Amino acid sequence: MAIDFQQQRDNLVEILTSNVSRSVLSISDMARQFTTWYDEMIKKSGQDALYGNAVVQANVNAFQSALVAAFQSAASSTVSINAQIATAFQTAVIGYWTGARLETTMPPPPSTQVVSNAIVNPGTFQTTIPTTSDTIQEFVENSLITPIQAHLATVSGITTGLTPQPTGAPIPVPYPFQGYI
Repeated sequence: MAIDFQQQRDNLVEILTSNVSRSVLSISDMARQFTTWYDEMIKKSGQDALYGNAVVQANVNAFQSALVAAFQSAASSTVSINAQIATAFQTAVIGYWTGARLETTMPPPPSTQVVSNAIVNPGTFQTTIPTTSDTIQEFVENSLITPIQAHLATVSGITTGLTPQPTGAPIPVPYPFQGYI
C-alpha cells in the first residue's frame, strides 16, 4: 500500500474547485475539509517506508488550527489565499506529525512483536509560494502535492520490537525508520 499522489491531487483539486464555485463555506469548514483530506490520505493510503506500518494517531487539531489561522489571516491580508494556504501547510503538516503514532502490526526483522511505534522527527516541509497566475491544478501540484511528497521522505521514527536473544527472554530493541509512502 502506498499513497497514490495522482488520486490525491485530483481529490484536492475537486475540494478546491467545489469550494471556489460555492464560496459559502466557513473558515472552519474549509479547514476541516483540508484536514480530513490530509488525515485520510496519510492514515488510509500510507505506511512507513521500511516496515509498512500506517499512522493510527496524529495531531489533527494542530493541522486544522494552523489552517484556520491562515484563512482568518487571509481575510484581512493582501497576500493571496493560495499563498496563505501554502504557507499554512508548512505549520500544519509539521504539527500533524509531531507525536504521531503508528500501528504496531509489522515488527522489524528479527523482532517478533512491536512494543511501540512513534514518530520522533516530524520532518521538514518546504513549499513553493504560488504566483497569482497559477491555475488551481498548478497550485495543488507545485505548492501542496510536491512539497507533501518531499516532506514524507523526511519523517522518521522508532519502532521498538521484542527481539529474541540466544539465551533468555526477548528484549526490546529500537529500530529506526525514515520515510512514509
